[in-house]
Amino acid sequence: MKKLKGNLYKPGESATTYTGDSFESLTPGAYICKVSQVKDDPDKEYLYLEYDIAEGEHAGYYERLSDRAGFWGGRVWLSYKDKAQSIFSRAIKAINVSNPNFIFNPFEDGKNADEKTLIGKTFAIVLHEEEYDKNDGSVGTRLSASATAIITLAQAKEGKFNKKLLEKVSRRQEQASSGDTEFLEISSENPFA
Repeated sequence: MKKLKGNLYKPGESATTYTGDSFESLTPGAYICKVSQVKDDPDKEYLYLEYDIAEGEHAGYYERLSDRAGFWGGRVWLSYKDKAQSIFSRAIKAINVSNPNFIFNPFEDGKNADEKTLIGKTFAIVLHEEEYDKNDGSVGTRLSASATAIITLAQAKEGKFNKKLLEKVSRRQEQASSGDTEFLEISSENPFA
C-alpha cells in the first residue's frame, strides 16, 4: 500500500490509548432548522429542500455529516401535485409563520413564488426513526422526516405538535401503506425519481 498523507492517530493518542471515535447523532424529536438549498422540479411537481439544524447543541449537524460522510442528510421533498397540495400548503404556512415579514405563496398571482427566497428561512421539523433495507440484506434504522413533519418554530419550542410524528416507521408499515408515496416524501431518498 502506498504511504498516505496525514496521521493515523491524533496528537497524544496511540494504539494503546485509542478508545474509539464517537460520532454525533440525532435522536427523534423536533429540531429548529434553516433552509440551505431549494430546487424546483416542475416536471415532477415538487420542491427539494436541504436544511441544517440551526439551534441548540446540534446546530450545523448536517454540514458536519456532509464533511465526514460525503452526503447531505437533511432533506425533504415537498410535492405540489394536486393530491398533495394540502400537505404542501401546511408546510409552506409553517415556514411563513416562522419567519415574520416573509411570505412565499405560489398559489396567487403577484405573490412571491420564487422558491430561492426560502433559502435562509427557519422552520422546525420532527424527525422519527424508520427502518430500511441495508445493502447486506439486514434491516437498519435511520432518522427521517416528511413534508408532514414540517411545523412552526413555536410548535417545536412549546412541544405542541402531533406526537404521532415521532413514531417509528417499520418496513411493514411502509410496505402496507396504500401507495400514498406522494405523501410519504421521506428524506432519505427521492420518492419522485
